[in-house]
Amino acid sequence: MTAKWSKPVTVNSPWLGKITVSEPFHALTLLMDTWPAMSGPHFLRARIACSAALQGRADVEDARKLFERASTEAEAYVKATRAGATARHGTGALLQ
Repeated sequence: MTAKWSKPVTVNSPWLGKITVSEPFHALTLLMDTWPAMSGPHFLRARIACSAALQGRADVEDARKLFERASTEAEAYVKATRAGATARHGTGALLQ
């Protein structure tokens, strides 16, 4: 049985759209498979915390907080990447 978070986290994925995540397993799956910024400090902490929560070695709510920070970090990365692509190639050049 996977522990659920007390409050879900909504993620705006550039590939999957708006996703509601309510448990560490789903969060870890996203972090490992479809995360846009796989090198940020919050990404790394969230990945470790979600994995540890699944193994019963960390608090589930701490993992949620870290995943929420990673989500904010990823959204900032996507916005910066899009802004850079638009600036380099013109407004209509960026595929979304």
